[in-house]
Amino acid sequence: KLLRQAEVDLSKRDLEFQAKLVRFEMFTRDNESKQKKLAMRLADEVNKCDGLDKEVAKLTKSLKEKHQQLGQLQVSAEKQKQFRDVLGSHNILDFTRRYESINLSRDEMDRRLESLEREIEMQRAEVGSQGEALHNKLEGVSLDVNIADNDVHTAVVD
Repeated sequence: KLLRQAEVDLSKRDLEFQAKLVRFEMFTRDNESKQKKLAMRLADEVNKCDGLDKEVAKLTKSLKEKHQQLGQLQVSAEKQKQFRDVLGSHNILDFTRRYESINLSRDEMDRRLESLEREIEMQRAEVGSQGEALHNKLEGVSLDVNIADNDVHTAVVD
């Protein structure tokens, strides 16, 4: 009778361990699924960041070109000023109008450059905050997985 009771107890423990094993396997599959989804989201975010980096590079290049154009306009304006000084009062009205037009163009170019610089800075800040948020999410998931693994390991040992 004692042997039979031991067999029954052993059978119950075996069933309990099998049930725990099934729960552990389900938990492991669920975690693997979550990890795959997070890896895909991370890859998407990395692709977005790469795209934004390319756009920032493009805008930076454009900004440099605009700065060069501004320098050329300033040189041109200076030359026109020198011509005006040389010519004196001859056609001064035409030169004055041209000079004002160039100054207006230069001012417009300055405003456009400032606008582009602000846009680039906003995009850099957005990319930085997205990267930081993604990094924090991944750390949280890693911590959750480690905690869950420890819980399951403890449950299996029990």
